[in-house]
Amino acid sequence: MKRLFITLGFALSLATAATYQENAINVKAEESLRVKPDQAVFSVRISANHAQADSAILQVKPAFEAVAKVFAKYKLDAQSAVVKEMTIRSLYEGRPMDGGRDLKGYEVSRRYEVRFRDMAKLSAFLVDLRLAGATDFGEIEFSHTRLDSLQQVVLNKALVKSRQIAQGIAAVSGQRVGVPSVVSNEPVQEFSYENRVRIDLGSFDAELLRGKALMMSSMPRSAGGGGAPSPEMAQLAALQQFFQIDIADIEVKNQVWVTYPIVK
Repeated sequence: MKRLFITLGFALSLATAATYQENAINVKAEESLRVKPDQAVFSVRISANHAQADSAILQVKPAFEAVAKVFAKYKLDAQSAVVKEMTIRSLYEGRPMDGGRDLKGYEVSRRYEVRFRDMAKLSAFLVDLRLAGATDFGEIEFSHTRLDSLQQVVLNKALVKSRQIAQGIAAVSGQRVGVPSVVSNEPVQEFSYENRVRIDLGSFDAELLRGKALMMSSMPRSAGGGGAPSPEMAQLAALQQFFQIDIADIEVKNQVWVTYPIVK
């Protein structure tokens, strides 16, 4: 297990650090920090099937171009939307009678790995990708781009807490503690609480969705002064049955063991 040791004036081995020291207070302290994820990582696939490979390419080309426009709309650069796979695959159909198979057609597909950092717009981004022609979404993984700095914040909080504990113990006998002679810490632990993500494309009909959103956005104003939703909001509302995204917190924890010498 990796440990960090800070020594003042002389080197201390792991065995020495674990040994009881006279005229010193050994303290254990733990701190944690919970944050909202600021990045979603997932794959997006666009594909089309046709009896002829050339026709499949022509059929899927508009979707390729439309998805690229969605990336541009949300300001994703080449590092945030990376092409991971581009394939032309033969599709076969089995013959139950003799166990053979026949060529059924071809599938042309392109798969991107996407890193999206605007959590407030994630649902709208997924909607736009689906309307542009995305056929599959991979599992969405949520993380934080500043995990290293968060780990340092938690470590600093744990060190402050350890000193407060040591000072409280020393004060009971009218003593004080000095600069720590040994500091060791466990590897930082990161916990991701359960995220609820549901993307149901089986019953997704883009044309039906557009019609429903258009109907909602053209509703007359009510007598109470409330207006019809904007086309964008109407589209999102119509998509609630297909997308559900509830993002949970990430918790960063750390423990420290600190030896504080007692000073007069």
